[in-house]
Amino acid sequence: MSEHLTPAQIRSYVERRGDADEILAIAQHLDVCFECRDRTAAIVDDGAADRPHEAGAHERGREIRPVEGFWRRVLRRLRGSG
Repeated sequence: MSEHLTPAQIRSYVERRGDADEILAIAQHLDVCFECRDRTAAIVDDGAADRPHEAGAHERGREIRPVEGFWRRVLRRLRGSG
């Protein structure tokens, strides 16, 4: 199978319909053909399940919060301030 896959072939592969030889031939083609692999991946995962972007999500993820180390906690407790 040297030409690109048809939409019907991709659908039958994704839905696992058709005979084993056809599905195997399609799988072998997908191993070497990036374009058909991308088209197949778009059918399998169309992005509909992706979470929408929230405003400010990146800034919250970049907040640097100081972490008190173990020995600082011990010293603070020994001094009686915590």
